[in-house]
Amino acid sequence: MSNLKDLVYGFAWGDALGHPFEFKSPTPQEIRDRLKDDSIFQYTDDTKLLLSTVYALSRNSLRYGQPRDSKFWEAMRRDANDWLLKWYRSGDLRGIGVTTHAALNQMNLFAQNEGDLAKFKLDRKNYPYDLSAGNGILSRAIPLLAVGFEVDEKLIQFLSVTHLHPDGVEAVRCLAGYLATRRLKESKLWSTGQGFYAPETVKIAAHAVDSGVEYAKVFAASQVPEGDNDSTAALALGISFFNRGIGRSSDHLMRRLDKRDHMEIESALDPGI
Repeated sequence: MSNLKDLVYGFAWGDALGHPFEFKSPTPQEIRDRLKDDSIFQYTDDTKLLLSTVYALSRNSLRYGQPRDSKFWEAMRRDANDWLLKWYRSGDLRGIGVTTHAALNQMNLFAQNEGDLAKFKLDRKNYPYDLSAGNGILSRAIPLLAVGFEVDEKLIQFLSVTHLHPDGVEAVRCLAGYLATRRLKESKLWSTGQGFYAPETVKIAAHAVDSGVEYAKVFAASQVPEGDNDSTAALALGISFFNRGIGRSSDHLMRRLDKRDHMEIESALDPGI
């Protein structure tokens, strides 16, 4: 898990940098200005979802290590869901999507009536996944994929607490393959798009990562006309920094990150037991 911190910060920075360009078509000059700006920025729901997995992973890797048995996954669900529910109840739902909001609303009602969050299951009847891009499933999956988890039934069940998108599960498989081989299985991904469905987002992010080493170039390549540009940038910079480490070149980004967001990231990475 040594590179997990690099992934998390890269993802958060990409999310925050791309947020003003969501649904827009930024010009090259606007992208350069955004990168050079000294303003404080905040991440959005993409990173909040990622941190729920990071929090659970940090706690339970320390507790259980190997093997990843049913006890491990039960604890993972409980801790991730606890993090998600606290986020929902905080009211700080910046950028939250329709389906994520519906899922967390269900979770909140379940917690009030049942209690054990490890047992929560999403009710498909009251879950409008057809109105969503499904990118949140990538946010929740990538920390696990990055540290070597396989896309098996247990991992899919863990993700299904918030996301039931069939295309999303396929995109997770493609993302796992890309992280392992640095190559995309093109036949399994949509050939064009703006990142409004998880398969598109994987393709855009992977091509951005492949465009260069410098984070400015990767970010610029992740921005597409009228696209879901915070999600594409989050995934692209997360992978890019995971591959090469954050280093001194990212000091400017670290200084720009909102202090409360910085504290939240550190708390998820090292939650204590």
